[in-house]
Amino acid sequence: MASLFPAVCICWVVLGCGSSDETKGSGGSGGTSGASGGGAAGAGGAAPFPAPVGCTPGGSVSVGTHAYFETLRARSECHVALSLRDAKHVATDLEGGYSGHGSPPDVTYDPANDSYPDKQDAAKIVVPADKNSLPNQVKLPIQILHGERAVITWDAWFGPEFDYANHQIPTYKMWQFCSYSDGIWDEVRARWSLGPSLGPGALAAVDGRTYSEVVGPSVTSKQPLEPQVASFTLWQKRWIRYWGLFEPDGAFDAYSLWMADANTDPVKLFDRVPLQFRSNKEGTAAPRLGVFRIEFNTSTNALAAGRSALVAYVRNYVVLKGDLDVAAILERPQP
Repeated sequence: MASLFPAVCICWVVLGCGSSDETKGSGGSGGTSGASGGGAAGAGGAAPFPAPVGCTPGGSVSVGTHAYFETLRARSECHVALSLRDAKHVATDLEGGYSGHGSPPDVTYDPANDSYPDKQDAAKIVVPADKNSLPNQVKLPIQILHGERAVITWDAWFGPEFDYANHQIPTYKMWQFCSYSDGIWDEVRARWSLGPSLGPGALAAVDGRTYSEVVGPSVTSKQPLEPQVASFTLWQKRWIRYWGLFEPDGAFDAYSLWMADANTDPVKLFDRVPLQFRSNKEGTAAPRLGVFRIEFNTSTNALAAGRSALVAYVRNYVVLKGDLDVAAILERPQP
């Protein structure tokens, strides 16, 4: 297949090689990670981070379902803005996208040909019926150094197939903040096995896990990550919004997480948990966040009898960098 992007690119050691437009990405499973050129040199002599991706500072803002995304991408603090409502964003890394180069991709955007009865205007995630984990993960750029402050936000929607009775998968490593190049570091999990106890239509409870090499004295557990100051439930057929905030705190990078859905105001689950941008596999590598994985992964191998494919959607991924007022951007997603 011919490339969707220009042939000329600037390569760098940590996040690979790519073009300079907003659709060039970091690789998924089995792939390299892409980046555009430019930017200041990273800590510890690392290769430079690319220029901001997909942002339109001062640009016009539309109304409607995706106005929130358009508003964020137009802010001066915008660092990365990918709607995931563009087939190029979830194309394979060999085509300049953010997915792994296995075939076929398991995260796609093709609403005109989407036969799912509750299809959404977003990237469609399909965990095949013969797999418990997403074969081809998508890896989106974060590119934040220790000492920088950033908010990462995205929206997700889960079909009723994610009911625990259907798949019998206890827990998903759902969303992964990866350190340095692509080391698993801090994740937002879905505890599917707890869903049946939370009420009709409830799919999972949410918690976290960290692989941070260094944590502060207030961290009482890495798995699950504690202290967790509030709970949140994933409900089927309901848009959900996440906000992860990372703030410099001396040797640490304080982590906070809020969630909301179309029926629920924002709830803070984690409050300035002292972690550090370095995984337990990276030694003395410069501490930083490299990519965000759409992971959907479990260590459970047994397949539930008669299980169907699992369908979810994800949209409107944004990284904001700087001293913005987080409270000012916390709002429910549109249905």
